[in-house]
Amino acid sequence: MTYYVPDEFPVDALPDILKHAVMEVETNTQAPMALIASSALGAISLACQHRVNVRRPTGMESPCSLFMLTIAESGERKTTADQLFTKPIRTFEAIQAEKFQRDLLQYQVEKLAWEIAQKAILRSIDKATTKGEPSDPISQCLADHMAKQPQPPRLIKLIYNDATPEAVALGLHKHWPSAGIVSDEGGSVLGNAATKNFSMANTLWSGGALTIDRRSSESFVVTNARLTISLMVQKKAMKKFCNKRDDEARSIGFLARFLVAEPQSTQGKRYIRNQLPSWQHLPVLQARLTDILNQSVANLDSGQIVDNVVLEFSPEAKQRWVDAYNTIESFVAPGGYLSDFKDYAAKAAENLARMAALFHWVQGSEGLISFDTVDRAARVCSWYTLGFTRFFNATPELSETQADTTLLASWLRTEIRGKGYFTVKKNFIRQRGPNPLRNKERLEKALQLLMSYDWIRYIRYGKTLFVELNSIHFS
Repeated sequence: MTYYVPDEFPVDALPDILKHAVMEVETNTQAPMALIASSALGAISLACQHRVNVRRPTGMESPCSLFMLTIAESGERKTTADQLFTKPIRTFEAIQAEKFQRDLLQYQVEKLAWEIAQKAILRSIDKATTKGEPSDPISQCLADHMAKQPQPPRLIKLIYNDATPEAVALGLHKHWPSAGIVSDEGGSVLGNAATKNFSMANTLWSGGALTIDRRSSESFVVTNARLTISLMVQKKAMKKFCNKRDDEARSIGFLARFLVAEPQSTQGKRYIRNQLPSWQHLPVLQARLTDILNQSVANLDSGQIVDNVVLEFSPEAKQRWVDAYNTIESFVAPGGYLSDFKDYAAKAAENLARMAALFHWVQGSEGLISFDTVDRAARVCSWYTLGFTRFFNATPELSETQADTTLLASWLRTEIRGKGYFTVKKNFIRQRGPNPLRNKERLEKALQLLMSYDWIRYIRYGKTLFVELNSIHFS
């Protein structure tokens, strides 16, 4: 299928600490911008999800975890991007693994001493019972001793490349309640057991309790756990997965939770320069992720439980989110832009809230999430909405709408913005705009699609409906 819609990832919408890092990686690797941004968002989600929740204007609270899916062929340098953005996470894991080995040795020593003391107390109880002496004081001593039983250290493992659902769940329960399935071979991940249990992934995305019943060993319950998924899948493998399991994955909302990118390839355009790459901005983001990860284990040794930070919106940000929610809702009406993607639309506003929370936290902002942060997240999520609809679109009708949208955007840039205006009457477009768009239905579909990209919005003065151009896109 030929795509007529804008492919440029809205990198300017990212918060500065993320934007500069993404642009620097793009300069130095020449991988597609959207691929790089998706890798970065996956890493940020994994680093932040253990601490951060977000409360939407509706009052509902959720994790900030994201599910990212990048559809790209081999050689697009997804591995390179993932390695750069997950470096602080992997370094953190390595440091924690070394600490785990030290703590494990200390635990084994303490456990041995505890068991020796326990045996001594039990012998005392046995002697007192044999002699007919009161054993209550000794029994109380045993109760006190049992309360001091050494606990094994936690192995903090965050990244899972290839694991069964049970293994991921066990890791979340036994070791660390925050994990990420991160892979540049997403086809094999989608095909193996790690994501066959779609309902498990859905539950973890929502932050719900997960009950694992096992025949061969003790069952367990996972509570307050977090899961990020960040995959790159070749198009052929993704199509194969969709042909086999799309109905199931779509019907229970698994795929609807993903932010999907299918960037244009940069292969054949990646010319090298006779200079060493400069790294000024990526280390700043990496250091910030390291700080966030260290905060998550700051009180681990003392046994204190660190409560999740629940981020909320400012009044202006709430209204921006509500406007986005209502726009999405309008798109699911019959014939609307998302009428065939109601599953995705049902999660879109929540993904917007999650992304706004991540932007706020990674930037180190304080207080309430701002209007600007929600607006930035809305622009990025609009781009991912495009990615989802165009990949999973099964009807040829959208390609005509896409062509109309490109035609309309070009006309607005030349005839409206080019003449110094940011607003235009909707009826004026129908009367004076490109000939194909003088058809009321085609014009409305093109306008809806531009609104979904956050390029325009409707405003009303009295009884007259105007189209307002977003100055960021029509600069």
